[in-house]
Amino acid sequence: MKLWLQALPDQNASGILGGNCCIALLAVGQALPEARRYDIYYNYCKSRTKRGTIQQDIMVIGIGIDIVEIPRVERLLAKWGESFLERVCLPGEVAYCREKKYPAPHLAARIAVKEAVLKAFGEGWTEKIGWKDILIGRSLKGQPRVELIGKGKRLQEEMGVAKILVSLSHADSYSVAAAVLCGQES
Repeated sequence: MKLWLQALPDQNASGILGGNCCIALLAVGQALPEARRYDIYYNYCKSRTKRGTIQQDIMVIGIGIDIVEIPRVERLLAKWGESFLERVCLPGEVAYCREKKYPAPHLAARIAVKEAVLKAFGEGWTEKIGWKDILIGRSLKGQPRVELIGKGKRLQEEMGVAKILVSLSHADSYSVAAAVLCGQES
């Protein structure tokens, strides 16, 4: 299925994406039978300059979302301890979570991001990608970021993924994450 979205000028949406724009659904196309994923083409207004609007075309290759119960992660940690952590997380992720006063919400958020990325690829846990092929880190500004390593890097190149955008959050009992796989339109 191809969805075409375009950012359009809107005087009431000042400040969005650095300019005045809103998002409009333009058309719905036919599913791609050879692909096990949906291609969504997303045109957005990047910013306004003195010369006019700069637009950049981005192809969204996949979208994934996941929610994780924090008490469930606490139970898994109590039951399996280090073996659970070693199975799903990389050493830097574990160290980051252990720095926190309450590590379980942060660990649950990282698990949710990994699940969201797996769903965005349309793979789940397969021979093509696993838990430890997805590294969750932070940018200098503190934003969550994803780096694929090992088999994940190969799958990223195979599918033409140029960038992975993620967002995560947690509340009292849940951590949630969303992932968007972006490729450059050719």
